[in-house]
Amino acid sequence: MRSTTLGVLSLILICTATFLSDVVKADITEVTPLSFGTIAVTRNQSVEYVAIDYNGNVSRSSGIHVISAPQVGEYTLSNYPANQLVFLSATSVQATSNSVMISPEQFRLTATSIPNSLTTDGSGNGSFYVGGTLSTSGSGSTVFVDTTYRINYLISVNY
Repeated sequence: MRSTTLGVLSLILICTATFLSDVVKADITEVTPLSFGTIAVTRNQSVEYVAIDYNGNVSRSSGIHVISAPQVGEYTLSNYPANQLVFLSATSVQATSNSVMISPEQFRLTATSIPNSLTTDGSGNGSFYVGGTLSTSGSGSTVFVDTTYRINYLISVNY
């Protein structure tokens, strides 16, 4: 059984806003990065996965064993208009992971999990969580090097 350490996923943020007159400096801060923990891939004849939704619920297919639990990413919004409804989305921006050490097999972020919207508080602040689904290739190979794998994803905030 090979143990594969999946580290913190790197993050690309984009904040899209429409302003009518005054310039507003809206910020997004990563509090805790999304991590799929440490897993062991024991079978890869078909696509295997580990998933965590933005509420923290974890699921996996039978070919992946969780050694240390995945953790949702936590993000805060600040300097937005007070009591503002904002719309959130997240998508993967690269097809497969890249790894710190060269690995014959890589992973894919095949889905993201994020609330559709939130309303900022009276001070223009808010917070939300991000999860996702990490999948194998289904190639039949279980040659995943014990290293950190990274995948970039994009968070969009619109209001």
